[in-house]
Amino acid sequence: MRVHQIFKAVSPLPPVLLVAALWEISRVEGWGGWGLAVAVGPILIGFSVVMGLVGVTLWGIEWRKGKHATSLLVATALAASPCLWFLLRVAYLELTRGL
Repeated sequence: MRVHQIFKAVSPLPPVLLVAALWEISRVEGWGGWGLAVAVGPILIGFSVVMGLVGVTLWGIEWRKGKHATSLLVATALAASPCLWFLLRVAYLELTRGL
């Protein structure tokens, strides 16, 4: 199906954009990094969430048809990885905050 091919082709985009944003933020001096992170972070995380939801929806449709769409599941995990990274990082920071 054409939608699956497009999704699989675009799925590496969120983690690549996250790595590029983290690299760019690390190069900015002073408070500029905070400002850049606040401007770019929510957009990247939102894009990752939307891509993850689209992937889960496509995978669910294929699963209901009785097809094994392992490559689609891997592409979904790849697309949602920045969101999962952010959630795990926030959880880690909250857990270590009280120690």
